[in-house]
Amino acid sequence: SNGVRQWGTYYGGPGSDVGSGCDVDVFGNIYIAGSMSAGAVSGIFNTPGCHQTNYGGGYDAFMVKFNSLGVRQWGTYYGGAGTDIGYSCRTNTLGDVYMIGQTGTTFGTNIASAGSYQPNFGGTSIYDAYLVKFNSTGVRQWGTYYGGTGGEYGFGCAVDLSGVVYIAGQTNPNTGTVIATPGSHQPTFSGVANAYLVKFNDTGNSTYITESKELNESILVYPNPACDFVTIESANKNLETIQIIDALGRILINEKVNVKSNSHQINISHLKSGIYFARIISDNQTSQPIKIIKE
Repeated sequence: SNGVRQWGTYYGGPGSDVGSGCDVDVFGNIYIAGSMSAGAVSGIFNTPGCHQTNYGGGYDAFMVKFNSLGVRQWGTYYGGAGTDIGYSCRTNTLGDVYMIGQTGTTFGTNIASAGSYQPNFGGTSIYDAYLVKFNSTGVRQWGTYYGGTGGEYGFGCAVDLSGVVYIAGQTNPNTGTVIATPGSHQPTFSGVANAYLVKFNDTGNSTYITESKELNESILVYPNPACDFVTIESANKNLETIQIIDALGRILINEKVNVKSNSHQINISHLKSGIYFARIISDNQTSQPIKIIKE
């Protein structure tokens, strides 16, 4: 915080390597998304057991995780025979990481997974955008193309506290509903190139659903709004750890429940008025954040 360098490191091999995006999770781990070339030298970008151990060809995207001391935790290639670039990455409150970029890999499972929003390349143009999710250990959860016949680029992404993912980029002339949805702000393409904004749910599927007020129906938080204390109650499991986090994903309270119980009271009197989120950990499972209003 005083501007004194703590550590620094190169990250690359014999080719041309670019780091385009980075993010930090709530545990202090650092993620970098980028692209590399001539990276067939084992161990430079890939770690044992990573998602993609082999260099795909041309330019590949890469994703790497460091801990707060700068020690690499895992790294993976992401790409096939085409030109694949990672532009940006963002983490959620559970330590998962999303990467967005552009891909010229037109077939296979290197980019998109079965059952995703768009498992196939969008057309004959040179690029589609893509979005991919890894868990905290580097295992891919899903990946999807996003593009039509005009050629798309994925430049930025964001994740809200309920796990909804937003991506932004550029699209060239397109028709149909591949990019824009009926009834959206601008459902038709106009001009030479357009920006786009799209919302995905956490399964990699584009969604039209309205916002849900209940993120986890088996967990109750009351009273809500609250001034001094809130009670967390689980219908199904004993509570183990309760975290209170702010809108930036920072953990403000991390409280262990010492006695097995499905109900626990948390003191929030020292927090400023505003919106916070409760996250419950039980049996190695973590709930989606539940909104709390502090009066």
